[in-house]
Amino acid sequence: MKKIIISVFLLFFLLGASSVRAGSDPATRLKGYVLLQVETHGEAWYVNPDDLKKYYLGRPSDAFNLMRRFGLGINETDFKKLQSDSAFREKYLGKIFIEVENNGEAWYLNPSDQKLYYLGRPSDAFTIMKNFGLGITNQNLNQIDTGSLISVSPVSDNNSDVFYSAASAIIIGNNNVALSYFTPDAQNSVNYTLNFLDAQGKFTLGNIMAGAKLMTSTDTEKIYSTTVSVGSYSATIYFHVKKQSDGKWLVANL
Repeated sequence: MKKIIISVFLLFFLLGASSVRAGSDPATRLKGYVLLQVETHGEAWYVNPDDLKKYYLGRPSDAFNLMRRFGLGINETDFKKLQSDSAFREKYLGKIFIEVENNGEAWYLNPSDQKLYYLGRPSDAFTIMKNFGLGITNQNLNQIDTGSLISVSPVSDNNSDVFYSAASAIIIGNNNVALSYFTPDAQNSVNYTLNFLDAQGKFTLGNIMAGAKLMTSTDTEKIYSTTVSVGSYSATIYFHVKKQSDGKWLVANL
């Protein structure tokens, strides 16, 4: 029993000590890592490489918000370079990528082994990122500034970014919020689709929408477009966001 206690204490010490070396700036040294508070309850934090702030990973929705806020769009040419070019890959360690030409799939470039990991659904992303957690003491963690993530919530009536908010709600499976972003004429078919899809299907659909780009814009309508590929077949999909008579912007099709 004494030997077990000593071993656990040693592991605890090594986890804390391995995170931050003396004389180093924790935020700079640990950018892109997921950190675990080993002195409390193992709370997880992600250190964003761009602003060097830590963001709390308490729930699967937090992992989704990380992907939504910090995900870096990448085309297939550069995505392949991440896998084959070590010099190119080292520039982006710890980043979250969104394959804009492949249904908006999300990936995490783990700085520990420099490998890409598919994040899948929010619950999968949450588990995967926590599994890569690096132990850190409270003292060292407190040296890193804290950032905040904005949860998915209804946008203002005159906000044309309603399209991406709809995509976000679909990804996390919040059907009621998702429906609120669609026109009354589209809600029945959208509701049927969302009830038909399982969690993975909703995640895929939401990512397809999230990968769409604004193609044309007028005072009354915005059109987003993306290309979806299934095997050797590909098709271009268009989404219409229209301004309503009461000033609201709503998605008119799915």
